[in-house]
Amino acid sequence: MRDKFSTLDIVKVLEIPRERLRSWMKEGFVQSTVPDQGQGTKAVFNRYDIYSISLFDNLLDAGFRREVAASHMREFAKVFHKNYELVLCRQVTLPGGCMMHCSPIIVTGNNTFAVMSGEASFSGGAGGSHEMTEAMKSINDISQWDTFLVVNIGKLKSKVDTLLSQLD
Repeated sequence: MRDKFSTLDIVKVLEIPRERLRSWMKEGFVQSTVPDQGQGTKAVFNRYDIYSISLFDNLLDAGFRREVAASHMREFAKVFHKNYELVLCRQVTLPGGCMMHCSPIIVTGNNTFAVMSGEASFSGGAGGSHEMTEAMKSINDISQWDTFLVVNIGKLKSKVDTLLSQLD
């Protein structure tokens, strides 16, 4: 199975217009593992890059603004290499910045789920230890969540993998 892909491969499998993908790249919303180095060179994407682009496109289709979609995409990208099926990303806005936290959701029985511990990131402000401590308290307090988003990462990865396998 291939592990390196071109812009044209992505355009073909995700059915995204080439100029739209180029615009997203130029504006920094999505990126390749190996950026193009100017005229005559090609950007190289890995499978995780394509998962991210697919998620970004899906979030735009769901009505997210590009900046918000890119922020969520970057958080979810941190867990693409893990074998999670469902992932919850929650966001808390604090005076010093914004905290996002992604956690796997485990199916524990008939229509019951458990949210496991995950990975957090803090953006904005100085990001000192006091801000981080307050952010971590807030992220665990459901009444403080501004937004939360659940994505079926397993389904997204499976769909992209199937489409990529058709390139060979």
